[in-house]
Amino acid sequence: MPTAILSLGVMLSAFLLGLVVGGPYIRLLRRLRMGKQVRREGPPSHLVTKQGLVTFGGVLFIGVVAVLWLFVLVLLPEDQRGDYVPQTIVPMGTLLVVGLLGAIDDYVNVVYGFGIRGRHKLVWQAIVGIVAAIYIHRHFGVTGILIPHYGEWLIGAVPFVILAVFAMVAMSNGVNLTDGLHRGRSPRVPLVQRPPGGVHDGRHRLARARCDPHDGRAHHRVHPAPTGRRDRVRRRNRVGHPPGRLVQAARQAHLPHVAAAQPLRAHRVARGEDDDPFLAHRGARRHRRGDPRLRDTGAAATAMSIADVAWEERGATLRSPLLEGLGLVAGFTTRALGSMAGSVFPLDEQARNRETLARSLGFAGVVRTKQVHGNAVVYVGGFEGGSAPLDLWPVADAMWTDRAGVLLSVAAADCVPVLVAAREGPIGAAHAGWEGTSKGVTTALVSALVAAGADPHALAAAIGPSIGPCCYTIDEARAAMVRERGEGDHLLERDGAIVFDLWSANEAELRAAGLRAIEVARICTRCGGRDLWSFRGRDRDGRYGTQLAFLGRPR
Repeated sequence: MPTAILSLGVMLSAFLLGLVVGGPYIRLLRRLRMGKQVRREGPPSHLVTKQGLVTFGGVLFIGVVAVLWLFVLVLLPEDQRGDYVPQTIVPMGTLLVVGLLGAIDDYVNVVYGFGIRGRHKLVWQAIVGIVAAIYIHRHFGVTGILIPHYGEWLIGAVPFVILAVFAMVAMSNGVNLTDGLHRGRSPRVPLVQRPPGGVHDGRHRLARARCDPHDGRAHHRVHPAPTGRRDRVRRRNRVGHPPGRLVQAARQAHLPHVAAAQPLRAHRVARGEDDDPFLAHRGARRHRRGDPRLRDTGAAATAMSIADVAWEERGATLRSPLLEGLGLVAGFTTRALGSMAGSVFPLDEQARNRETLARSLGFAGVVRTKQVHGNAVVYVGGFEGGSAPLDLWPVADAMWTDRAGVLLSVAAADCVPVLVAAREGPIGAAHAGWEGTSKGVTTALVSALVAAGADPHALAAAIGPSIGPCCYTIDEARAAMVRERGEGDHLLERDGAIVFDLWSANEAELRAAGLRAIEVARICTRCGGRDLWSFRGRDRDGRYGTQLAFLGRPR
């Protein structure tokens, strides 16, 4: 059989197999709830572009390649099989082994919420590369590299092995074959995969087999993955990608687990306006490194969080990148907008502040409830609750709605605001202080959303600014109540005081309810500077106000 015809047949077969098998395979992954977990060390943009896409997609590509490799082996004449196997065993073997490593990483990520550590994966990739490079050198006697328009450059055995290992490890990381169904990557993958497959004569067959399943599966790219450049532009226009957000997130990638780097306070520190003499002389360095006083509290927080990135500052509010990436309006007000509810400030003034906030966000009003530190959940169908007299507000600490144009809200000074939503379907907000947390108000909210038809694995949650384990101490009586209600794992003793980590407690409730996409702001309202209200961190006159966490789906 002519080589050109065989190569064309391999290419078309790979495309058709990817096209035919891709759809059922993707549906199987979705039924098995194999949703991608965003890696904490990855780019912050992945919270928007990758969260929720099915993973284990590489199994499809690798399976097609393996089948076609055997198919070509059967079709080749006897006199050509002796060359085909040695010349393709290295790219085929490295593909299978590195793919297996990626599949294990994906499986661990889905089941346990974290994948193989990057350094461990690098070690295994290096081992595979070393074995493959030594095989190439010894079997083919290769000690040089081919340079276009120049010819072969002999560099010696050891430099060749080092260069080959680097190339294989770099390409396996760059292509990342088991990285799921990411957006529009099929054109890029062949550019990286084709050249290595054609090092020796006849390897173009394997190169084509490795490339064209990507083109076949492109037909089956599914929501929420965009299908082209226009979709990506629309998403960027809707979500908004100011340059400062990615810079802030990159700066905070190495923060201690609970050392919150508050963008607002960092600006005040840099200007010398912070009222904390311990931090004033450090300038903007604290924004990058976190408060040294908080570093001994890392054990207070759980490692289940997916995203430890700063919320974006916009219009005197802090916005959740995760939820806003799903097309929602989600965030937290600051002192610049005034007190919003339940404080020493006049009620009419706070009502005007809420109305101003709602208009600025594009909503008719703000839905409010009378918060009593319980676990009751109510359904709201409009914003009348926010404009009605206080005594007519429903008594509840969590609310949900399935309507667009409704802006849910939770008032908080130190308590934890929890916002839960998906790209489609019902959304909800909860007010979780120490008592509400121990009573399971977050669990109650998720249960209400699931009862309304939401898939817990499709839900995403944002835990907003609140008092952190750096500052929140409770007495023995409250600690005893917390232990009785099953939240004792989140109590710590430090310097003779009892610390209640509200962040990890609510995060654990969300995880137990089935949520996988969980974003924790890790901004402490008490030590976060003068830009945030705090009940425990009142000003010199003893005054305090409240912020408002808000969540709504635009019409």
